[in-house]
This record gives sequence, structure tokens and C-alpha cells, in this order.
Amino acid sequence: MGDDVTTWLEDMRSAAFLTELESPVRCVSARTEFVDIDGNPVEVDGAVDALTVDFKGESAQNWAGSATVSDKGLVPVGSGSPLDPRARLRVRHWWRLLKPGGVEAVAADWWEIPLATLRPGNLSLSAGRAGVSMAIPLDDVLEEAQRGGYGGATLQLGGANVADALRSIFEMVLPGAPVTVGTTSTTLPNPYEVGGGTQTVQQDWTAIAATAGWVVRSDRLGVIVCGPQADPGGQPLDWQEGPSCAVTDLDRAINYRSMVNRVVCRSTSPEVDPPVFAVVEDTDPSSSTFVGRFVWQTEIKSDAVTTMAACENMARATFERYRRPLETVKLTIPQRPDLDYRQLAQVARMDAGVAGEYAVSAWTIRTGPKPEPMSVTMMERSIR
Repeated sequence: MGDDVTTWLEDMRSAAFLTELESPVRCVSARTEFVDIDGNPVEVDGAVDALTVDFKGESAQNWAGSATVSDKGLVPVGSGSPLDPRARLRVRHWWRLLKPGGVEAVAADWWEIPLATLRPGNLSLSAGRAGVSMAIPLDDVLEEAQRGGYGGATLQLGGANVADALRSIFEMVLPGAPVTVGTTSTTLPNPYEVGGGTQTVQQDWTAIAATAGWVVRSDRLGVIVCGPQADPGGQPLDWQEGPSCAVTDLDRAINYRSMVNRVVCRSTSPEVDPPVFAVVEDTDPSSSTFVGRFVWQTEIKSDAVTTMAACENMARATFERYRRPLETVKLTIPQRPDLDYRQLAQVARMDAGVAGEYAVSAWTIRTGPKPEPMSVTMMERSIR
């Protein structure tokens, strides 16, 4: 696929790619390039030795990573150096899979999938007899927008369409960055000002997007995307134990301390006098967490609820989430770059008590001379 960024998604979903991806014998590689703020490749003298990409779907900033560099040509010597954040270059990392019958030296014989497009952060450098070694943390492109903030200015967004409001925010805090915004009929109340309070710009764009049921994230190419949470779709992956199972290791953690059988929600709004509250509890005598046996209580205080019904809704949501133990499952599998947030998988490991459908939450891929297996963390879920 080379440098053509328009076909990688189609390739990633193709039957030929998926067949080779799941083959027990395959050839994988990786390459790193520098791109400008628009995503255009930039010629740079120097190479990255190894790179790690961390994806966290439940984080406000999905992407992070780190790079190891020993090429003296990439040692920063000024604001224009590729690894100096002032140069405003990004590090784009591609995961590569050799096509059946392909030749390693021929670029067209590889499928290439972008893992992430990240911006360099602080740098640690060691120089010795063996040469130079640098460790560079890599940040989500949203970190630059979050760090810069409003620069002391305010932005009046009263009555604005949510899509237009988000565009205005990113034009102010990260001018020139590629931003894709969906379409919505939702508008903000009037008046509505950002930049003059205690909220960060990230808190502002998160709250504004949420009014339309949206999220704000950056994609694999470093484009800021404002819109509905993407649905990975497709059939669940089969990670059930057996001779052909891709899972080599599995860890399971069960959290019992988070369990509750009574939730109290109290309104702290100054507009409510007298204050209102609601209690939701396990009143089933046949239940293992019946409040008549013992009480595991948690209390919520919120100024966002102003009625008894709203308090009860908030209490019930917490009660339903935490009335059962919560489990987290982590897996080790051969590297595959196509995993998306909330992608489903059927996982089974009977000796660990694991069986059922799980959704992908996070993953880590480390590339280098000897690619390692990747780790995958599934979303926390309640169990009986």
C-alpha cells in the first residue's frame, strides 16, 4: 500500500488481509515516518529503532506511545529538529504484513496499517562509548490542544450548533490541525461561554460534544474527529481455548470491594430547598446481597440532580453497575493492528473461569527488530 493513506481501512477489512493476519506463519514488520500537521510525509534524515503504541479506548485521549532512537541524526539541536515539539511534526507508525508470495524488499508487497500518529514529548538522552540512546514519549495530538488552552481568551458559543461550536474551539486552540466534525441539529443554550471559568478546554469540548451524544477523539492518522462513538461492527472474534486459539496467556482480576447493595444519592443544588435524596437498595430476601443480611453502602452527592426522581435514576445507575463483582480480563495474542474500541470477542478459558463475550478496551503493540506479542485489555464487566 506504500504511502497511500486512502486504502488502508479497506485493506484492513479485506478477507485476504484477515486470512494472512490469523495465519500461524507470517512475516510482519513496521516503519515510522514523520508527517506535518496536515499529515503529509516529511523527509527526515534519521530513523527510529523501536516504537510502542498504547491504545486506551476509555480514556479522553486514546493514544500514547514511546520511541527508542539511536540515530545521531535525530538528536534535537534546535526548534526545527524533527523530535522537537516546536517543529510541529508528528510521528506516524505503520504496522506491516507481507502479502502471500510477496518479496520483503518490494514495498507494494506489504499491507500497511497505521497504528497511530503521535507528537513527540519530553526527551531523555544518554551518550556513551556505544553511541547515543534516546527515549521519547509520544502523546495524543489532542494533548497539544489541551495544553495550549484558550490563551486567556474567551469564546462566546451561545445558541451555536454543536458542530460549529467544536470547530470554533479547535480553530482557536489548535489552528491548522485537521478536524472532522459530524452533523447534528443540537444547539447550545444561550448564553454559553468557554474560556472564562475553571474548566479545561478538554472538559469543555467533552461536555459540548456530549450534548449531541458525541465524543471527541483523534484517529490513527492524527485527525481530530468529533462525532458519535464509532461502532466496530463485524462478527465477534473467536478467542476461545483450543488448538488454534490465538490467546497464549490470560489474566483475570475480580473486584469484590466495589460491590454495593445500597446507594444513596443526595442533591447538593442550591436551588433545591429542602434538599432531596433517594435510596436504591437490594430488597430481595433471596438475593446474596440482601440488605437484611449486611449493608455495603455508597453515597453520591451531586448538584446536577434537582428532583427525587433524578436522584433515584442516578442512584439506580450506580446500583446496577456495582451490585455484582466486576472482572477485568487481559490477554496476550500475536500482534494484530485491526482491534478497535468495543470490538467484541468470544473468550473462553475454563480453568480461569472465563467464558463469554468481552469487548476490547485497550491494547499495546511494541515493534522493533523482534516484534513481541501484544497485550489486550477487555472492558470491565459485571459477573454473578
